[in-house]
Amino acid sequence: MAAIDMNLKLPRNLYIEVTNRCNLKCRACILYQGSWESARDVTLDELVRITDQLPQLEHIALHGIGEPLLNPALPAMIRHLKNRNTFVFFNSNGILLDENRQNALINAGLDDLRISLDAANQHDYKAMRDSDRFEQIVSNLRAFVNRLRRLKVSRPALS
Repeated sequence: MAAIDMNLKLPRNLYIEVTNRCNLKCRACILYQGSWESARDVTLDELVRITDQLPQLEHIALHGIGEPLLNPALPAMIRHLKNRNTFVFFNSNGILLDENRQNALINAGLDDLRISLDAANQHDYKAMRDSDRFEQIVSNLRAFVNRLRRLKVSRPALS
């Protein structure tokens, strides 16, 4: 049996797909033709077990193929990671970014929220994402920016 290198450097950056479920069917996505795996969310306990093995963790992305806002444990996951002084971010399509989720993300301490639109107008968005939600997403983002200003907080950064 080979000896274990005790000087092994553990990862400081991690990506965890907190759900493989999505509320869109984008033409550029691997899920466009359908998923070959069962729908599943990562639980808070699973996230804790994984990240507890990485004491030097500095940055974590909570996304992959799915829409992170579909996982109801997302705010608790963010809170747990922020208690460890980890920079936390994720990509979202922004559809579910309602007032309750905005507040939950702010209160959990999310550092960065990246919104993916793939278009600058409703027509092109519909062509790419097969969805009529472009204006809803823009409205969600405007409301979120206004909420951040009203609360005089700079996090999460929006991009």
